[in-house]
Amino acid sequence: MWTSTMTDLSVTTRRNAMAEKWIQKAVSKHPGKLHRELGVPQGEKIPAKKLKKAEHSKNPTIRREANLAKTLKKLRK
Repeated sequence: MWTSTMTDLSVTTRRNAMAEKWIQKAVSKHPGKLHRELGVPQGEKIPAKKLKKAEHSKNPTIRREANLAKTLKKLRK
């Protein structure tokens, strides 16, 4: 689906740009929500024990957010 209106960026450059944006879109929807759900003040790190417990929560939204937090924590290293 190449059209003449697309920029001259290579496919890999566009994919890299899109890969960077998914993180911003995923986090910016509800900033601080996981902190509020787990009772951890904003600005403090979520303890590993609470994060692990949240990964096994009955609430699927909290489970997904905890998994995302765990993934983003790995990216920072």
